Amino acid sequence: MKQRTFFVHAIGVLLVVAFPKICLNQGSGARFSITISTAETNVQSGAKVPLNVKLTNTSDREFRIGTSIGLRAERDFQIDVIDDHGHSAPRTAYGDKIDGKAGLFSGSRGSHLLKPGDSLVENAELSRIFDPMKPGNYMVRATRTDQLNAVVVTSNSIILTVSQ
Repeated sequence: MKQRTFFVHAIGVLLVVAFPKICLNQGSGARFSITISTAETNVQSGAKVPLNVKLTNTSDREFRIGTSIGLRAERDFQIDVIDDHGHSAPRTAYGDKIDGKAGLFSGSRGSHLLKPGDSLVENAELSRIFDPMKPGNYMVRATRTDQLNAVVVTSNSIILTVSQ
């Protein structure tokens, strides 16, 4: 009987300790959300394509979030541009550098205090990160890890149509 009671208690402790961690790693529990937008979704090949990345505190507590000086979204978020065939758009030399493919990327860092409901907007120039895209449709999204909870947060996706 004592062994059974110990076993039941051990299972209870395991559920209380492990279950929240398992849930957090499946995407719940993030302190923020990410929303991306662009003024134009139909662009000419080679045109500048500014992207706005908005991070919003969805928690009930304030927290500090690390940011690059100048709020350059490409340094604070992983920005993906995927073509119709599921391939990543080719990156420029700058895009490779910030993606870690061309050595270490240095830059000044800062932080912002976000109260519940507050947002921080950063900007990126897609044409600076990715080589001129061929005509077609591209899915754009941004991700960032919530370091406190070890949760990867993914933005909405937008479709960018590139023409000649």
